Amino acid sequence: LYFPSSLNTLKLKTLSPLELKFKSRVVFPETFSFSILIRNLLRRVSTLSYFHCQKELQLDFKKIINLSEKIKTYSKMKVIKVKRRSQRTGKVYPLYGLIGEAFFEGELLKEFFPLLLLGSFIQVGKHTSFGFGKYEIIF
Repeated sequence: LYFPSSLNTLKLKTLSPLELKFKSRVVFPETFSFSILIRNLLRRVSTLSYFHCQKELQLDFKKIINLSEKIKTYSKMKVIKVKRRSQRTGKVYPLYGLIGEAFFEGELLKEFFPLLLLGSFIQVGKHTSFGFGKYEIIF
């Protein structure tokens, strides 16, 4: 795996819809930010670690979130609707998610690269079991 020694900008491109939440509300394109992405990634990694490895992450979440707020976000996201049919009930349910690209800029960006890279493998946000939350990192 490649870890860049210096990284001030990067692009994130969604490969499947991304449904993120912040303060119990769905995130829309106009409110999408690097900090919200990092919060959701921390939640995902923490949950996977706890339930699959029986280990709580020993991270300073507050510090990480505060640092993430210093990264600028330029978003080219839009909302799409996807239909999902339940095998159990046979009903069709709508699912919504963000699709597109986001550009991030900041001196601290390289500090978040390992977390962003992990997220590109484990996906992030709601409905990951349906394939949501997949993205790629582009330099």
